[in-house]
Amino acid sequence: MHQPGARLLRFKPWPLLLAILAAIGGCTTGFELQDTAIFGKVTENGEGLGGATVRIEKPSGTDEAQVTAADGSYQFSNLAEGDHTVSATAEGLDCDPSQTRTIVPTSKTEGVHEVNFDCRRLPGRIEGKVTVNGAGTQATVDLFQDDLVGPNIGTVQTDGSGSFAFADVSPGSFGVVASKPNHDCGTKEVTVVSEQTTQADLACTPRPATVVVTVLLGPGGTPLSGVQVAINGPTNPSGTIGADETVNLTQTGTTGPDGKVTFPGLPPGTYDITAQQGSLSCPSTTVTVGPNEQGNATIVCTPPTTATIHVDVRRQDGTPVVGMSVTLTLGPPAVVQSTNASGRASFTNVTPGNYTIRFAGTSFGLTCADLPASVGPGSVLTVSRTCTSP
Repeated sequence: MHQPGARLLRFKPWPLLLAILAAIGGCTTGFELQDTAIFGKVTENGEGLGGATVRIEKPSGTDEAQVTAADGSYQFSNLAEGDHTVSATAEGLDCDPSQTRTIVPTSKTEGVHEVNFDCRRLPGRIEGKVTVNGAGTQATVDLFQDDLVGPNIGTVQTDGSGSFAFADVSPGSFGVVASKPNHDCGTKEVTVVSEQTTQADLACTPRPATVVVTVLLGPGGTPLSGVQVAINGPTNPSGTIGADETVNLTQTGTTGPDGKVTFPGLPPGTYDITAQQGSLSCPSTTVTVGPNEQGNATIVCTPPTTATIHVDVRRQDGTPVVGMSVTLTLGPPAVVQSTNASGRASFTNVTPGNYTIRFAGTSFGLTCADLPASVGPGSVLTVSRTCTSP
């Protein structure tokens, strides 16, 4: 009950409520303004890359650049609302493409963004040529990682001139290996540098060839031992020297009991082969062999079918009778030869048989008695006649 003279006190709660709200952070509609930033890291093959340049293009049209710290980190802060494009560059490196992030200052999730970049060394190139005795050749070329001990990371074929190339090769150490059938080829270890071309020329050598020559007697094919065989060449050896050129290589050998002789270690090419034994008639032949190949040649020799008769005519004092006609007779027709400066008359390709030799001695004032002569196949007969004065 209100007593007369007493003062009435009125309670006003709003100041206290405001004080309490202020003490606990207040109450607003919506979120408070957040710190805005784009941050991240630039790496090279996963390792932090210091000294890289990171550039940000802002919604206002301006841009800003930073150089990464030693660990590759960077950060752009206090960014305005809108799209921001971030890119990274480093000398001699190829970095991930640029990335765009949208800053929303009133969002707890869209106000700060992490953007990372990984960079790789710019590739180099390997070029070279594969040759055989200086001339370009077709071959297969393989590229191995880490000199020659790593995995095979590429294979190419040379063109018609022997040239090859490996493009977009990451910097580092590599082994280059050439291969060609029936050839021994070299290898080369190279170091590829970013944005540079490394030369890797390789040479191949033809593996030697072998030639086996068999010499037979007559159509029956009986092996002939002791026959002297000569091989000369090669002429126009494939892949070794120029066309129509000849290497002056001559080797000789003797056939064994089986009629064979082997010539190993020869340069590839075409060879001329001859055989000789006594009076046998042995035709020449040729054989062509490639690298690491064996060529076989057969020569069939035949016994001679004719004979040769030499007739020496002398005076009693032993001097030769020059220009005398000498007749070889085995029935018609007769064959006539004149003696040469040494007093000899020679009859070749004579059919085997029994002959009579007559002399035109009267023309020289000499008396020369007839001579008998018998020859067989392949025989060579030399007879002499001393003519007398009347």
